[in-house]
Amino acid sequence: MKRLILHIGLHKTGTTSLQKFFLEHRNFYIDRDINYYVSATRPNNGSEVAYLILRDGLPPRNEDFEPIIKHVTAFLQDTVQSTGLIIGEAFSYLRTDAECQAIRDLLSEKIENIEIVIVWREKSEWWKSYLNQMQKDGSRGPCPAGETSYLDPHGWLTDFGLLRDVLFRNFENVIELEYKQNMIRHFCTSLKLPLPPTYVEHRANTRANIFVRNIREAPKLLYARYLSRGIIGRAKRRFFPSRAQGKKSNFP
Repeated sequence: MKRLILHIGLHKTGTTSLQKFFLEHRNFYIDRDINYYVSATRPNNGSEVAYLILRDGLPPRNEDFEPIIKHVTAFLQDTVQSTGLIIGEAFSYLRTDAECQAIRDLLSEKIENIEIVIVWREKSEWWKSYLNQMQKDGSRGPCPAGETSYLDPHGWLTDFGLLRDVLFRNFENVIELEYKQNMIRHFCTSLKLPLPPTYVEHRANTRANIFVRNIREAPKLLYARYLSRGIIGRAKRRFFPSRAQGKKSNFP
């Protein structure tokens, strides 16, 4: 394999959007010798590969890893003359040299160049988004024995410095990106990957999106206005009865 791009996360930095994008445009990239890894067990997520190398204590421990190993092996064989792309945010859980060596043992056969890509996000902003997602999912996430639960804002998961040190100590080519609103274009541009001609950049603050959002919010706004006017009217009648009665007399 000429080149393997391993995008390891972080969580909440647009990885899901990237996964959906590359799956949707997989044929476009195959025609250009770029093979996107499609999961064997998890829809549109390469994190299953990460669980083959992560330390004990991180879920899932009850999976049958044999089909995943065969799937990864087939992917590497199919990508001998191409660029491989794996996106799995669970790789960002790694914190040890042994896990990095396990990545090499699993993926580096016949690979000339492994590029580790990680996207950083301002820590407090990232933590707020990540915690909200975990609570919505009803999950506490991995909690290795002897280590702090990963819902602790000062625990091992927020130790970005340790993660960065481990990556640079074990890999020659580590690409650091800053989280941006449109990670698809940012990712492809930074890694010199082509964008499909049909790709339309999505921006949350475009006029069209603002118009659509206002249309969706209109019933709520009207109902809120209706309630507020009713409350104000009742307050006027209670505290200023003479005015209310006088005003009423003008409209028989």
